[in-house]
Amino acid sequence: MLLYDVRMALPRTCRNYGRSLFKKIDRDVRKQVKDEEDLQWLETYSLKSWNDARIEDIEKSMHDGHVFIIRDTNLNAAWDYNMDSGIKLKTGATRLDAQDFKNPNKANGIEHSKVPLSRLIYPEPDRVLNCLSLPQPKPVEELPRQRELDIGTLAIRARQEKLMFKMGPAEHELESGFHTGLNWAIISQKHAVSFGHVDTAGVYTGILILAGIKYWAIRKTAVKGREEMDVDDVEYFVDLNGRDLESLPGGAAAWMAVVLFPGDVLIIPPNARHAVFTITNSMMAGIHFYSHMQLQRSVCGWICTRFSTWKISNAEHYSFLSIQQSLATYYAPGFKKNHGLPASHPIIRTLPHPDPEVAEHGLPLLLALAVVLAFNYTLSAKFEPYVGVYYDSDRSMFKKIWTEATKGGYVKVSKTNLTHGDYQSILSKWINKNDVWDYRWTGAGIGEVIVHAARAITYLSIRWQDVHAPKKIPVIKDPRFPEEEWEALDEDDQKDREAKFCLSPEEIHRRATVDVASALGLTLEAAQALVGTIDDCVD
Repeated sequence: MLLYDVRMALPRTCRNYGRSLFKKIDRDVRKQVKDEEDLQWLETYSLKSWNDARIEDIEKSMHDGHVFIIRDTNLNAAWDYNMDSGIKLKTGATRLDAQDFKNPNKANGIEHSKVPLSRLIYPEPDRVLNCLSLPQPKPVEELPRQRELDIGTLAIRARQEKLMFKMGPAEHELESGFHTGLNWAIISQKHAVSFGHVDTAGVYTGILILAGIKYWAIRKTAVKGREEMDVDDVEYFVDLNGRDLESLPGGAAAWMAVVLFPGDVLIIPPNARHAVFTITNSMMAGIHFYSHMQLQRSVCGWICTRFSTWKISNAEHYSFLSIQQSLATYYAPGFKKNHGLPASHPIIRTLPHPDPEVAEHGLPLLLALAVVLAFNYTLSAKFEPYVGVYYDSDRSMFKKIWTEATKGGYVKVSKTNLTHGDYQSILSKWINKNDVWDYRWTGAGIGEVIVHAARAITYLSIRWQDVHAPKKIPVIKDPRFPEEEWEALDEDDQKDREAKFCLSPEEIHRRATVDVASALGLTLEAAQALVGTIDDCVD
């Protein structure tokens, strides 16, 4: 039996859309098999072959956007679909938020219900539940070689160790958000379905089937051999101009379907669209993580999904911004001449050297870091973004990294989205005629990247507000006024209105301009001239 020939029964309330989606997947997979297309982007390992593989080879495949399956790990040995296993994930003392496939009058047929753990473990005959929000304080089961691959966790740990005696309430709140956002579990009843979606925050996703059987369909995201521009290009922020959530996986690459059994591990790259169908009652544990090999792609995905929704099932996007920023503090020791670290140390082994002959991921990672640090205010979706000791350290360490990394060369951006003049003429009021503007302010060419990103992010916010008429920008007023109306709102409504206002085009444009001025040491007037008006960012 071929994998994609699994017979599926879909919940009645989402049957039509589900049938259409899975028929499309079926056609794509059959075409690939018939045409004998290269499917090397999907790599399958036994536990032994995975553990024996060179880390350099695995990371090269990660750089190319490959998907990994590790069969029969036996990590499911202590698990089954029962209450004993369920209370390992949640105590059962509180009700859980679950997708409830029961209401035919809902547009998509799915409601959210609060149900006890026992209702998930013991299904009702006329109801299908899918609990996606089970955050965990640590990984339920550590995935094979997780510590080698998860550079993001190494970075936040290193930063915490360095600054532990300076941490305050804000840092402790961030740390809490990291752990509950990076580690999670899912309990799905037979026939539950998650339609095609992209995991937010630009993360790698690693999952382990604890019990039951799952059908996964994954859209190809491998970048090798692709002709269209993708975020893996060095000038990846050009791509933000024409990208939204629908195009994140990119191109017309086909779906590939796999069936996962208890003990199987699946690792998918950032921005990989996937659909999931539960064949038998299932428990699944998972992690989100960042890799140095795809940080550039992760940042682009994070920025794009920032505008689709500010919150995922178990964590806010904002916490993940700090994880990305932490790589500056993490890598700074490796750029010291006498760092004293062995060659095998993760910092040295994965060091983002700017020369592509030394490290393919080097320059893209550094530019991605520059952007997430420069646009902390713009991308926060908060009235008062976090700017404590973590952020101060990351920004300071990046300055040292960039100074050291660019001693041997100058970054040149071959494509920009600047349409209302050239840098020299725009800044003629503030610099002398023959000055190299970018060198004067920041050194080594990073200024063009920062300005380009400011304009691209502004345009992206407009696309999300009104994709069909991007120049008709709705004006969203500050919801904090009048004060009595703001105070009358509950916490969830306040967060919702705060995010909508802070991510509105006018506010994004204003904040991006402020961030450009801060990052490049310009006056606000000069930064406004560089970024241009909102209409300039659309043209």
